[in-house]
Amino acid sequence: MLHAGTSLAQALSILAQHDASPALRRASYEMHLRTSRGEPWHDTLRAYPGLFSELMIGMIQAGEMGGFLDRMCLRLSEYCERDYEIQQTIKRETWYPKLLVFCSIFIPSVVPLVLTGIGVMPGNPIVNWFKSVYGPLSLVLGVWGAWKVANYFAPLLGHKKTLRVTVDRLKLMVPIGGKAVRGLATAKFSRALGATYAAGMAPHMSIRIAANACGNEAIAQSAMAIIPRIERGEPMTDALASTGHFQAVILQMLRTGEETGKIDEQLDKVADFLEADAETTIKQAVKVLGIVAFLLVALNIGAFVIDFYTGVFSNMVDGAS
Repeated sequence: MLHAGTSLAQALSILAQHDASPALRRASYEMHLRTSRGEPWHDTLRAYPGLFSELMIGMIQAGEMGGFLDRMCLRLSEYCERDYEIQQTIKRETWYPKLLVFCSIFIPSVVPLVLTGIGVMPGNPIVNWFKSVYGPLSLVLGVWGAWKVANYFAPLLGHKKTLRVTVDRLKLMVPIGGKAVRGLATAKFSRALGATYAAGMAPHMSIRIAANACGNEAIAQSAMAIIPRIERGEPMTDALASTGHFQAVILQMLRTGEETGKIDEQLDKVADFLEADAETTIKQAVKVLGIVAFLLVALNIGAFVIDFYTGVFSNMVDGAS
């Protein structure tokens, strides 16, 4: 709608009537009222942190300052679609390991249920089945519950900077997964930095917005620390290199952009590369997870079979004696 010449307030009003999400409809209507009064759109976005990330707010601010808001919205839509695609890839690739875990819990437990039902094993069938399922099922439900609780309370980390920095720093140290986390965070940083630079923002302001948009507090804190050096005139590439958080490809592309005057183009290219590399790492990680899950399930079923036949033979020997 913006590309077609519709005003921002009118576009938000239309979205408030036709958007599929009730939360977005309500937010769009309220933003329509505020932008109609002349408030900058990026300021109104900050009132909805659950809907709009710092990356979105930073890029919208860059678009408003540079006069290319429609292009920023297009960039954001492409970014969100790619982010959604990565999430769906993770769900799709982890479906097989989840199925294996499910089968490892319930299939072996059918054996005691059947044997008790036909009289081979003593006791109540339901009680025997519950005893065989209770242990592994409790473990899986405990891990799932801990994950849900962690996700629920994760927003509270935003009010505790020290804890959030520690957690984000640990994420970067995780084998395989840390590479994907770093890649996605630095890709967001690069994309926001390129967008704000193209909008004509001062380098120190661009760094601040990009740091808030990267999604990793450890990287953001290191990037914020170099702002005084950039204000003193130090090249951006050298300042970012001193943090130790940015890959060589980012620094090389940024240095080329500083020499040619096309920093935004170079950073967009490196962001595309980093996102594709992170997606590949995620796919490899979930494939490894599938193999590990298969081996663990095989060991669990093997241990169950050995334990079962050991009990059967022990009963036979006891009966014979």
